[in-house]
Amino acid sequence: MNIHITLPTVTDTVVIPAGDEPKISLSTRLVVGGVDSLGITTNSVSLLPEPPAPLPLSSDTDIEITSAILETDDPPPGLFSGVVNEMRLKILENTLPFDIRFGLTFPNFASDSTRTDSLAFGPYTLGDTTIDDLRSIEGYTFHNPAGNEPISEFEYELMAEVVEQDVVVPLDGSSLGAFRASFTVGDLYFKEITGNFYLSFKTVPTTIEKIPTGFVGFQFGRLSLSLLLRNQINLPVALDLRLTGKTFEGDSVAVPINAPLNYPGAPGTPTASDTAWTIIILDQNGTSTYWVPEGDTSIVNAWDSTITKANGDQTIVDVLNLPPDIITVGGDAVIQGEGTVAAGKAVWGVFELIAPFAFILPQDISFLPVDPIPLAPMDEDTREQIQTALLSASLTSRAQTNFPIGGKISMLASNDTLFTLALDYLDDIDAGFSRKARTGDPTFYSDLDSVLAADAIFDIKQIVFYPESPTAGQSVSPLETRAKWVEFFTTTGDTFWIGHLFDIELPSPSAFTEEGWVDIPGYAKQEIILDAERVGWIASDTTVYLKTFISLYNTKGPDSLRTIQSTNWIRFAAFITFNLASDIFSAEEEADTSDIGVLSISDTTLAIGSTADIYLDSVFVPPAGKKVKDLYLAATTSHAGIAAATILTPGGVKVVRVLGVGPGTARITASADDDLDDDVDPATTSFLVTVQQAGSESISPVPLPSTQHKVVEHARLW
Repeated sequence: MNIHITLPTVTDTVVIPAGDEPKISLSTRLVVGGVDSLGITTNSVSLLPEPPAPLPLSSDTDIEITSAILETDDPPPGLFSGVVNEMRLKILENTLPFDIRFGLTFPNFASDSTRTDSLAFGPYTLGDTTIDDLRSIEGYTFHNPAGNEPISEFEYELMAEVVEQDVVVPLDGSSLGAFRASFTVGDLYFKEITGNFYLSFKTVPTTIEKIPTGFVGFQFGRLSLSLLLRNQINLPVALDLRLTGKTFEGDSVAVPINAPLNYPGAPGTPTASDTAWTIIILDQNGTSTYWVPEGDTSIVNAWDSTITKANGDQTIVDVLNLPPDIITVGGDAVIQGEGTVAAGKAVWGVFELIAPFAFILPQDISFLPVDPIPLAPMDEDTREQIQTALLSASLTSRAQTNFPIGGKISMLASNDTLFTLALDYLDDIDAGFSRKARTGDPTFYSDLDSVLAADAIFDIKQIVFYPESPTAGQSVSPLETRAKWVEFFTTTGDTFWIGHLFDIELPSPSAFTEEGWVDIPGYAKQEIILDAERVGWIASDTTVYLKTFISLYNTKGPDSLRTIQSTNWIRFAAFITFNLASDIFSAEEEADTSDIGVLSISDTTLAIGSTADIYLDSVFVPPAGKKVKDLYLAATTSHAGIAAATILTPGGVKVVRVLGVGPGTARITASADDDLDDDVDPATTSFLVTVQQAGSESISPVPLPSTQHKVVEHARLW
């Protein structure tokens, strides 16, 4: 529409005085009536006044992400409540009178490893249509399109423009229309994240319980606790742990464990590996950390190490010298540095106490294992035979120890699970004892107060002490009297008892080196008499509980330091002899025994190292249904040594040894029940007997002269 305006003149000449400012005022009014719409032609015009600003990511000082890969596998059940690794664009409505070109692009998400293919929705040219575009972004890479700098913004590129077209625009005052769209992002589940991390998280606490009781006064001189840790996290990881030993009385000693862990891809790693190994050693000097190749448990090949001196602080030696009733390990692990964290990767490890270790015993100590050994009731026939016929029993033992400390092993018996280290001191009872009571927790038996605690199940009313009878000719003072057994009476009428079954001496070595190693082993021979009462504890019709009461002697003196080595050993041999009443067998049983017979096969003298075949006599034929049950071997020698008998039967070979035989006679029994059949010809069944000189397994370290041993064989049918 064109409008032309002409201004008529009054005269041909117009004079404007100097200094005047000429002005022309013009007013125009255009009235259009009866028009409802207007047809127009549009160019391509953006509807956005300016480019959209990127969205800042939440500020997190614990992690700066440079890139991340979205997981392709399903997440564990319950980890997310909504959709995972999905984006959705919906065009809900377009009622504008013109078409619109719309698109949305996310430069932070790339579908390929080159990171050049950004995630894009559209562009779509929209009329009055709707769109629902759902995209899976599994396997996509989330990155900074500007480079490897940390991602600080969530970038997006929005396109919304009117396309070039001819349209009719209403001018009647009605609405031009509307455009509505929505965009949603599901939960993001990453396979791995690369960036700069500073994360701290709690480790799973580890508790060591059931530590044997009674180690009061036990002082370690040298000790080493080794932790082998495996790390799959490709980031620097530092441990900030505390190893704490605690007693039930509330005392505690804590040792810090601050160590940097080896990790895959660490600078200087000699070989590539998915799992990096670290060895942490705690000893009296402090904490030492070694980065070793995968699969190498030795620090010899460590390619990096960190030594943290104790400098007067407490160490693992102080923890075990407490001594603790329980040990806990817990704290934090700190991930700090640049690297990649992948799902399913972990840090784990094992720990062990390294031998040899050195210690000092300033005083005798005693301890009890936590759990007693239940002894099932003996069957009635066997129990009656023992109770009727047994006069006494003796236990003969010989021990040679290459262990750095001596001691004593006591076997305790009880009709309950309660045991105490103070068994020998219960005869000195004061009035306060009756107010103390029994506890049901077997871990508290380190001393008398823990057995008879104030918060008891029921009170102890009376304690009766039965002392040991002194050996003939031996004077025992009341203070030195040991308990044979102690009976406890409760206010509820119940009773329980604890008794000494036997004691076995473990001899101390004869000499030590300067480092506390055993130089000359110790040797002891002991004969223990078990009276009928003690045997009756075992031959019971109810369950009896046994517990080993171990005492270790102090190491006072200038060479008090003792070192335990993996090569230390204790050799122990014992046999038991029963003394039975001879009048318990009936005439019928005696006749049957006579028919079965006990026959001396031979009385042979053999030189050391020689052998002989001993045959059953041809007239010694087992009765029908009988067979050789036991073979009794007795060896006699004029000096200390070893007599070894190798029994060779048709069913196999059995080897038995008599340790430290002589001067005198020792007897052993070898059962041949499984080796001899009823139809074996006694004349062709041989027992190969070998006499062996003392050697590497000898009780005596001195080589024996080439003397002779006498071997006597007997056989019994059953």
